[in-house]
Amino acid sequence: MGAKEEVDFEIFSYACPDIAISFEDVVNDHAKAWIILSDGSQWVIRNCRADEVVDHISTHWESGDEIRIVEREAIEYKGEYILKNVRNNEVYLVDLDVVSVDPAKSFYIEKIDKNGYAILTQNEIEWAIGWIGTFNTCKWRVGDRIIINKSGYSIGESYLIINADERSSVWASLISWR
Repeated sequence: MGAKEEVDFEIFSYACPDIAISFEDVVNDHAKAWIILSDGSQWVIRNCRADEVVDHISTHWESGDEIRIVEREAIEYKGEYILKNVRNNEVYLVDLDVVSVDPAKSFYIEKIDKNGYAILTQNEIEWAIGWIGTFNTCKWRVGDRIIINKSGYSIGESYLIINADERSSVWASLISWR
């Protein structure tokens, strides 16, 4: 058996962001375990014994714990994202279960400019996308479901936006919060 892979990322600001995602529940079907977050997204935990992980999270995580997410590098393969509990610093390799994103709790793209530099969500939050991110956002469309997460960066307006429908993500800056 190989060495256990160490996975983590540093959080530079522990101040609760304007838009925060929190832990709601953990469930399993004895083959897979899922973490359910406050934005309606569900994340499949990778490389785990479902019963053990669910027991551990049920014991050590609390409803309302703030969660941060980062995308893994393309060369890594066991989980597309790293999900971290801010309170207790526990991390899991996860994949977004795009089928189970709760549409009632999701953010949606209301408007997007033709080049993908600016996005407006259905609740009138405006986002600016850097030019590298536009390689992804130029394919995004009005109505796409998105997940917005603060991640680990210290700049107050910087967020990770994950498009559940296109299965891609970008870094974005919060322009306005109404």
